[in-house]
Amino acid sequence: MPSVTGMDREPELPRAPEVPSALLDSGAAARRKGQWTGFGVALAALTVLGLAVSFVAGFVFVMASDGCGADRSRYICTPGGQQTVFWLPWGGLLAGFVLSLVGAAVATRLRRTPWLGLAAGVPAYLLAFGVAYSIAVG
Repeated sequence: MPSVTGMDREPELPRAPEVPSALLDSGAAARRKGQWTGFGVALAALTVLGLAVSFVAGFVFVMASDGCGADRSRYICTPGGQQTVFWLPWGGLLAGFVLSLVGAAVATRLRRTPWLGLAAGVPAYLLAFGVAYSIAVG
């Protein structure tokens, strides 16, 4: 016997959320993959450059203490100052590398290009390098 109120119908199941067409577009996925590849190559190249610069600069910055003699009034003239100017570029390189990766991951999560990660990493390295330089010459 049919019901007048329509209560004998099966309940509708909730619909699955629709996937944005941009995510279904294989061209968009290829562009994202290409951006990550380009970012990875650029990060690797900058890391190799940073390794070379940090290696040379560490020794050059330590040699800034050659003119100290018995004078220990400048920070570079102390053993701690020499260690600082040697290791600071290396620490900046590591921090820059990690910040670049984290920045790229965050940018991708926000649907931006991973290249924005370099905007966090490169200044971190330059800051550490600049501090080491200022200690060496100051």
